[in-house]
Amino acid sequence: MHFPFTFAWVTPLVRRGLRTTLTQEDAAAAMAWAAPRTEALLAFYDGCEGTYRQRMWRLVRGRLATSALLYAAYCGTQLAQPLLLRGAVRAVQDADPDGWAYALAIGANVVLASLCKEQQLWTQMRLGAELRALSVALVYRRAMALRESAVPRGLSNLFGNDCQKLLDVMPLLHLVWAAPRSSRARRRSSCGLPAGRPSPASCFSRSRCRSTCASCARRRRRARRRCRSQTSASPARARWSRACARSS
Repeated sequence: MHFPFTFAWVTPLVRRGLRTTLTQEDAAAAMAWAAPRTEALLAFYDGCEGTYRQRMWRLVRGRLATSALLYAAYCGTQLAQPLLLRGAVRAVQDADPDGWAYALAIGANVVLASLCKEQQLWTQMRLGAELRALSVALVYRRAMALRESAVPRGLSNLFGNDCQKLLDVMPLLHLVWAAPRSSRARRRSSCGLPAGRPSPASCFSRSRCRSTCASCARRRRRARRRCRSQTSASPARARWSRACARSS
């Protein structure tokens, strides 16, 4: 049994290469566990009912859901990384004896992120290759069933460009739903504000964030309105007005 987390499937191919010259059939046999042959894909396609889209969806839906879960786990590790680093820095500053737990958590988080990302990328590339191979085989089978005069002129375009798009889009498919949510979560987690509702001065200090999240934007607007309402010329209020002007 071969696991996609390792390269153990290469070992039999290397051993055979030491004894004799490798051929294309040897490489195909070594990857037979990961990439099914086109004949098997056509048999699966012919055994299903429905339109082209429905049959293709049945081919990829299980593995596509698995890769989506892996990519969601990878996004979670990316969001957890700055929080763990912040905890490690605070543990060092406070001389916390339990700070070593943050170091272990950071290392485990990096390993988990690498495994999830590479595994889902490998799954998506595999699905894209299967969809492309099956589409090319269907187009070729349909073209062979037609007379030469009935073959469309854009047949070579179907082979070279249109089927290739299936392979190009699959590795980037999960970014459609993951990128907006990750960006929103990163803005919220990068705010760095303490619990509760801090004063506008703390939000404008150099040690705080200047992100574009909605909560900080509301605090900045309230602080600017408060600055405009300060009509007294006391030195403290003058410094407050200058700080508000610099922050805006």
